[in-house]
Amino acid sequence: MKKIFCILTVILLATLCLPFTAFASTEGVTYYASSCVKNGERYVYKGDYLVLNDNGTGILRFNDDIYTLTDWHLTGTSFTATDNQGSQILGTLDGGTISVTYRGYEYTYDKGEPAAVMSYAPDRWGGDLPVVFDKADILSADEEAKLTERINALAAAHNCAIYALTMKDFQSYTDSGNVETCGREIRAGYSLGYGAEKNCILLMLSMADRDYAIVCYGDKSNAAFTDYAKEKLASKYFLKGFRDNNWYKGFSLYLDGCDDMLLAQENGAPIDTNNDPRERTVFEIVLGIIVSFLLGMIPAAIFCGSKKKKMQSVALQSKADSYVPQGGVEITYRADNFMFTTTTRTYSPRSSSSGGGGGGGTHVGGGGHSSSSGKF
Repeated sequence: MKKIFCILTVILLATLCLPFTAFASTEGVTYYASSCVKNGERYVYKGDYLVLNDNGTGILRFNDDIYTLTDWHLTGTSFTATDNQGSQILGTLDGGTISVTYRGYEYTYDKGEPAAVMSYAPDRWGGDLPVVFDKADILSADEEAKLTERINALAAAHNCAIYALTMKDFQSYTDSGNVETCGREIRAGYSLGYGAEKNCILLMLSMADRDYAIVCYGDKSNAAFTDYAKEKLASKYFLKGFRDNNWYKGFSLYLDGCDDMLLAQENGAPIDTNNDPRERTVFEIVLGIIVSFLLGMIPAAIFCGSKKKKMQSVALQSKADSYVPQGGVEITYRADNFMFTTTTRTYSPRSSSSGGGGGGGTHVGGGGHSSSSGKF
């Protein structure tokens, strides 16, 4: 019996000493970049981090962009992983430190506190979120149910997931200070999207300073929601509701816009600078003014012509004597009376910023996301 106990003890101790056991409980373990070197030059990317999940997935923040890790493996002390763009991460594990080479950079990551984004929905990390996730508690249960039902129908019709997310303050879920980066971290960390390609669009509201972010992922979503389309999705759709603090109306208008823009993309004409049925071009506006002017001139010319014919008896006079009454004109009272004043005010709308650029199309970051942001 003592011999069996000794054997089991040796096996247990040997197992605990294996390098792999350093990752045996790596569910949501975060490693922060402590150094970065490329071509002999040292960089400091304090915001870069690596999160490894126990199911072989994870996320990587690299140069302020967010990548998804499709799989990672540990063989002895050798660490390998692949991001969602097909780039490999190769390195070694030494205690709580991972040293890797990635896209020409030599990184050292040290184990640290869980990434801030993981606290948005801790029990959902690495999985998915409800399509309506109202962390700020601004929607009623009935409104959430109605929005959820409509989103599910739209997602099935367009093969693209749609999310409506709220929070009190995005700064609680990212150390980047950027609402778009926070949205990208949530999209990647919670594996949001439809099907294998993870096509999706999410609208995220941060109530503290009235920030919003639109984040898209996947070829279809990025094609449908161009930089121009994201701007119009805000200005022509959901801001009409949110600026009146009508949250249900704002999200309903957001879904209207998503439906319109996904349908336009499916018909081969995504909404963009050169294709927006809701907006007339300068040429069309000028042409409309000219046509309206000409149409108005025709009846005016006819009317004036008829009046002119009736005045043929009128002749040019060299004096105005015939207009003065006999005996002259006597002015008995004169006064200047102030009647009224007119004040004109011009409305100046709230300023907003956008992550998109001009020239049409969609600017997609290295991690596969496109995004824009502003105030509501």
